[in-house]
Amino acid sequence: MTAEVIIRFTNWAARSNVYDLHFKKNLGIRVNLDLTQYRRATLQDSREFLKTNNLKGYVYANSQCNLIVRDASKDQNAQNGKRKFEHFEEFKQFASGLKIDSQFHKRRPHRE
Repeated sequence: MTAEVIIRFTNWAARSNVYDLHFKKNLGIRVNLDLTQYRRATLQDSREFLKTNNLKGYVYANSQCNLIVRDASKDQNAQNGKRKFEHFEEFKQFASGLKIDSQFHKRRPHRE
């Protein structure tokens, strides 16, 4: 049985610790980030733009609910491979430098 709960945090560190669980695998709980409607729509539009244009990158919301675009052709720790953005136009400026890869957004078969 599951239930949704809303938690009010008394400090930022506690909030960050719980939101970091969103990125962990194989947990018995699921933590959804509390994005505004605007950020959620911008995130969805950005993902669709990458997929439609076959760009080798992805977007996500980090534990502070910032929208991040990452160039998947660069090293994961590369500073110039990630950029925070607030608006779709900012995202498109960074996305214009991404490589085209028609296979990147194709679903890979699940391995057991």
